[in-house]
Amino acid sequence: MFKPSTRPFDTPSSIAAMMPALWVRIVFDNRTKVTIRDREARSNVTRYIDLADFLVIAEAVLGIDAKVLARSEKIDLAESALYSPSAWFDGIEFYQGFALKATVLVMYLVKNHPLPDANKRSSYVCLREFVHRNKYFWKTGAND
Repeated sequence: MFKPSTRPFDTPSSIAAMMPALWVRIVFDNRTKVTIRDREARSNVTRYIDLADFLVIAEAVLGIDAKVLARSEKIDLAESALYSPSAWFDGIEFYQGFALKATVLVMYLVKNHPLPDANKRSSYVCLREFVHRNKYFWKTGAND
C-alpha cells in the first residue's frame, strides 16, 4: 500500500505502474522517483492515529500504563480499527471524505472494544485528536 509522503522515495519501476494517480512518476536510470504531484495534494493528506497514539490516549483516559495496555489480549482489534479509515483497494479509498473517515474511526474503536474499560471515552478522545491533527474544527452546540 502506498501512502502519500512529504519526501520522495525510490521504488522499482514495475511497481510504479500500479501506483495511484496522485503520484508523479519520473524515471531515472531504470529507477522511478516518486513524489507527490503538488503542494496542494500534499496538504490534503489525512493524518491518521496509530497504535502508539491510541495507547497514550488510553493511558490518559484509563490511568493504566500504556505498556500494560499494549499487552492486553484485544489490542490487535484497536490496530484494526485505527487502520479502517485509511482502507483502499485498487487506488480507490473505501471511505472518502474526512467526516466519513472520522465516523469510521470512532465506530470501529467502539465496536471492536479493544480496551478492558473506557472504550467509548477513549474513542471520543481519539476522534477529537484525529480532527485536530487534520486541522479541522470541532463545533459544539450551545448546550454542550
